[in-house]
Amino acid sequence: MILFLYLMILAENVLITIQIYIDSRLHTPMFFFLATLACLDMCYSSVTTPQILFDLPKQRRVISLQDCITQIYFFIGFASSEVALLAVMSYDRYIAICRPLHYMQIMCWKTCVLLITGAFLGEDKVSFNIYSVLTPLLNPLIYSLRNQELKVSLKKYLIKLSIPIKKY
Repeated sequence: MILFLYLMILAENVLITIQIYIDSRLHTPMFFFLATLACLDMCYSSVTTPQILFDLPKQRRVISLQDCITQIYFFIGFASSEVALLAVMSYDRYIAICRPLHYMQIMCWKTCVLLITGAFLGEDKVSFNIYSVLTPLLNPLIYSLRNQELKVSLKKYLIKLSIPIKKY
């Protein structure tokens, strides 16, 4: 059963990646990120599944300390890269929805490659600092201030404080 599920994961993700590569209509940032996610999913699931398949028929299931550390390192690395990539994908959709006329200027291929590189270097201190500072800084702007009820309430509160507000 585990082998079947693992092979399905690989087959689906390979199919997605190949289809995005072959079909020129899918050569957009969104599908570039989706293909990257498919590749990352294959890597992520390949960290532990082969070891499970190898140990399944055995009575004694033992893994050496070095193998365990290596497996945990790659598992955490791929997991953190996937989280960062999902953040990049949500940023891509935010730009596509909120700035549709400027989308291709903002999300040019150079930007996409830089964002993907940042996602894969998610364990790096620089990326950690960017995500730990930039994400909390932008989340209120992205999610909260798009809500009309919250905007109205915030404007009323700022008017009470007598802080001038620009109209957007």
